Amino acid sequence: MTDSECPECPEESGPAAGPYAYAPIADTEDAVQRSTRPNCRYKQSYPGDDAWCKAGPVFPLRKQRITDALNRMAALGGVCADLASLGQTLLSSGWLRVYNRGPNTSYAGGGFAPLGAGSGGYLLLDAGWTDFYYDQDKYAEESTYITGAWVTVKRNLQYALAHELDHLRGRQHLDLKSQGGKTYLTENSILCGGNQ
Repeated sequence: MTDSECPECPEESGPAAGPYAYAPIADTEDAVQRSTRPNCRYKQSYPGDDAWCKAGPVFPLRKQRITDALNRMAALGGVCADLASLGQTLLSSGWLRVYNRGPNTSYAGGGFAPLGAGSGGYLLLDAGWTDFYYDQDKYAEESTYITGAWVTVKRNLQYALAHELDHLRGRQHLDLKSQGGKTYLTENSILCGGNQ
């Protein structure tokens, strides 16, 4: 990877370090209520919108990794292909961005998208997904309780995209907390995230 491909990306060698030693956090407030895209000419009151405005265009290497993840999702067919198509639309039109955690932003979630906004929405992802946890061999694991059993979920770029794209299609988090599970799952995030 060269600086021109992604000047803010870390070097490929070695494990994730610093703020990315662990996968981006699951943000239970990531299905934001918005009717319009942020106007970045003005100061943003929501930290996620502020991070989105500061993120700018997606660097080529990150864009390729996102495209690869969307292609893997599309290959699953059905609703996953529909979600992948929405993701590709947002990516090609510049409404999908990647932000770097750090002192320039107060947002610290793994990503977000406006609930039910569809192709009129926008999507923000934490750079940890594109720089460290970006394919089937690079992921973080988390266990949660689903339908009477504990399962291990592989969380990577494809999973994060499926999760946020589900929000754009109007799907909230599943209510698993009452069963002792986590609330970061959406209806299609496991299947379309490659966790068959």
